[in-house]
Amino acid sequence: MTLNKRISLLNILKNLGNIKGETFLQKYIYFLSYYKVQDLYYHYDKHHYGPYSYELNGDLDYFENEGLIRINKDHKTHIITPYEEKIDNFLISNQYKLKFDKSDYLLQIKILDIFDNDLKTLDRIELFSTMHILIVQDEIFLKKDVFKTVEDWKPERFLEEEKNEIWKILIQYKMIPETIVEVNKKIEKLKNIAPGLKDAHKYHRFIEIVLKDLFGAQLTNFQNENPINLGKKRIDIVAKNNSVKGFFSEIRNNHNIICPYIIFESKNLSHDLENPHYDQMVGRFSYERGYFGIIICRKIENKEKELEQLREIYNKNRFDRYYVLVIDDNDIKNMLLLKEKGLKPDEILESKLKELAFNFVKAEI
Repeated sequence: MTLNKRISLLNILKNLGNIKGETFLQKYIYFLSYYKVQDLYYHYDKHHYGPYSYELNGDLDYFENEGLIRINKDHKTHIITPYEEKIDNFLISNQYKLKFDKSDYLLQIKILDIFDNDLKTLDRIELFSTMHILIVQDEIFLKKDVFKTVEDWKPERFLEEEKNEIWKILIQYKMIPETIVEVNKKIEKLKNIAPGLKDAHKYHRFIEIVLKDLFGAQLTNFQNENPINLGKKRIDIVAKNNSVKGFFSEIRNNHNIICPYIIFESKNLSHDLENPHYDQMVGRFSYERGYFGIIICRKIENKEKELEQLREIYNKNRFDRYYVLVIDDNDIKNMLLLKEKGLKPDEILESKLKELAFNFVKAEI
């Protein structure tokens, strides 16, 4: 495996010709390894100057000792010169036959083109590869979190506009998975919806789309502004609970909560929920619709007051308990990220129900 990897690397070095430096090569091979070009793979760690492979560095030292390349260590960028004839002899002696793969070739050209024409400098190549490894290896998916990590890692090294420009280049060349791009778009859209009556409908529509994205595998028949009481009132969002696994199945089967439908109310408020908002949710409950609802709001400042309200709702009916959860913008963001990472967004709801369950017991003693 090591020989095959070295042979692939040698062929790439030969094709590159006079290489601009070890930093350039480290970052170039990082992307070839990520895309498995010519079945090449080097393990990379996060280094002060971005992704760095000690394994690759060892192979370069080996090639230099074998006289296949020259590394000018007097030059600050460590210019690497491959000796083409010696490399050809090495490849022939190891019975190497190049299998031309058009997609591999195009990827090599694409990455070189990005480096030379879009990034242009080693500093920008460093930032480009650093942001990439933070996303794909460390699973830091949010743009603002990537930027903050870069700033913590390399204080005052890069301006905000530089990071924004590099982010756009990563998206332009599809170097970031499309699903991560979409998560960032959703969260940016949420951030740009102003709390208050003016954007209430915009917030309502956004929440409906996000709920379908998060729980569409468990809930069906999402209805927007569903009429009740002969059309006198409307529920913001209602979904049929047909789930056979996951959170909504568990609350029905394991917690014995009556919930043929799940009721959602969205509140685009600039302040905490107040008594009428909780009362409104309770007024939605019935045996036919169920006794479980979720209020989605922009923020929860007074956590203790919220828990007290939910305890009162739980104890409101001594025959059938009422269950209400409250989630805010931060919960929505975290659920989207959990889903993107292949985890369960349900975890947020489960933790909130658990928190209430223990508080319910306290209230009944």
